[in-house]
Amino acid sequence: MKRAFTLIELLVVIAIIAILAAILFPVFAQAKVAAKKASSLSNTKQLGLGLLMYSNDNDDIFPYANPILDPATGQWESGGAGWWGPGWPFKTQPYIKNFGIFQAPGDTGNTTGDWKRPKMSYAINAYIDNFWGGSFGAVQIGGDWTTWTPKPTLSSINKHAETILIGERHDADYGRKWQAWAGRTDGHGVQGNSPFAGVDWMDAWLGPAQTPDGKREGTWPHGPSGTASGVWNDQANFVFVDGHSKSFRPAATCPDKWGDSAKNLWDGSRN
Repeated sequence: MKRAFTLIELLVVIAIIAILAAILFPVFAQAKVAAKKASSLSNTKQLGLGLLMYSNDNDDIFPYANPILDPATGQWESGGAGWWGPGWPFKTQPYIKNFGIFQAPGDTGNTTGDWKRPKMSYAINAYIDNFWGGSFGAVQIGGDWTTWTPKPTLSSINKHAETILIGERHDADYGRKWQAWAGRTDGHGVQGNSPFAGVDWMDAWLGPAQTPDGKREGTWPHGPSGTASGVWNDQANFVFVDGHSKSFRPAATCPDKWGDSAKNLWDGSRN
């Protein structure tokens, strides 16, 4: 006579499988997040290298965050004040040759309508908060701000290894929060990506641009993380002016903007 499993034995086996699944599934999920985070970190590294190669060919100056259109000549970046145009993702294409790395794994944001372009998960550092006091980021904002803000060069930035060049800001995260904050979505992708500027009163459709401030209280975009996206277990990826990449909690990039300005990694003018 053949012997079959008893009900107790079957239940024990099922219980063991359930326990193993409960232990292993979170580990698998964490490994998946870690892999996506590493892939996004690689993206920031490649974008940073593309910007450095561009600057080496252009008198140590990074491209505008969003260049200007001179209404008199119809030319981009010809020197006059005017509307915003195609920004740094387009300027760096001869060096990067790929729009795919502008989108981080898992960023499901959609670009829509007339501005439909490749998605954008990263923003460049065009810090101008307190610019009347001489502060600046890694690049100039561009547009009709060119007569108001300094145009940084590699030699004018004092701490290359401690000044952020690009930070992570996901299309899905930014668009959803902007919709809740202002009743609209971003949806411009690489065509009209708002830089990190430290202020949210910029022109037209560029939208909020707050940099983090760990001491600030409030909700997005005025919370401690600003408009940065801490999507990897509360961390985001950043690349610095010297080309190295690192993950931080967004608030840690500027723990106290006014009380300890020396630790504001967005301000390239600090000594």
